[in-house]
Amino acid sequence: PKASPPPEPPLPAEDKEVGTVTNLKESFGFIQAQGPGRLFFHFSDLLPGSEGVRPGDTVQYGVREDPRSGKTCAFQVHVLSPEELGAVDMDPARLVGNIVVAPKTNRRDPDALNGRVQVQALTGADDAATELLSFGAADVEGDPPPSLYPGDIVELSLGVERITRRRLAKQVAFLESTLPALSGAIATVKDRYGFIATPSTRDHFFFHFTELPAELTAGEGGPQVGQEVSFCILDHDAADSGGGGGRPHRGPSGNAPASCAVRIKALPPGTVQWAEEVAGGAEFWGEVVHFVPADRRKAGQRDAVGRLVCTGAAQAP
Repeated sequence: PKASPPPEPPLPAEDKEVGTVTNLKESFGFIQAQGPGRLFFHFSDLLPGSEGVRPGDTVQYGVREDPRSGKTCAFQVHVLSPEELGAVDMDPARLVGNIVVAPKTNRRDPDALNGRVQVQALTGADDAATELLSFGAADVEGDPPPSLYPGDIVELSLGVERITRRRLAKQVAFLESTLPALSGAIATVKDRYGFIATPSTRDHFFFHFTELPAELTAGEGGPQVGQEVSFCILDHDAADSGGGGGRPHRGPSGNAPASCAVRIKALPPGTVQWAEEVAGGAEFWGEVVHFVPADRRKAGQRDAVGRLVCTGAAQAP
């Protein structure tokens, strides 16, 4: 009888590729490679322990030319376990980067890597080159983890997936915000959102209750009109692309606000300087930008706060 060929030496991991089994026949199947095209494999090329392969399985394999057909095929096919797929080698060094896309919590896939952080390129000699690393909401450190927004400066560890060698951002810690900061007071409160007025601009800044600290949401009344706060300004487009507690509603003027307030902190009464007292009883012209009807000017009305903007000094008679 014809002697069986000697077993092939196992391929090192760096010489293998990763793909997904698309369909199986009686004695063979096909793998969708990471690049274009599919690869044929015969069941005789399955490694021990991978005999229960099914469509949808992620596999690791080598590529060679089939000696019989002359076509490229897969061999030494190994079905990867969830533990193997999730294995990550961590670099002990810490890196600093800035958030490009904030991660969003995905209830269907809590491990979704939908965040992006930009760091200095980890390969190559060009010091100006940068690299984007993926990460998920579960990779953000903190108890509770803080919301991250585009532009935030963070510290992170580099993780490398053992199978795919893909580089990821892990153990992401918030360091510093680059968002503009203002102070003002809560001017309007609705069901789960409100608006903040400031002494330096006519704009009202939308906020969602998820951006409020616990001290402002405790109790039956919740946040109160007139409460002085500091906050950061998040651009409306950035709020839609990641971070933020909800889509901005229309403000007191009826227009959708261009920005919303995030990272809100309570301030002691009297911290915000709304006006300076003018000596001598001088008179000024002003423009009412938020009018409160008489039927709403009563004790306990949560948004009964009017507002006007000075347009100049009145002329002496």
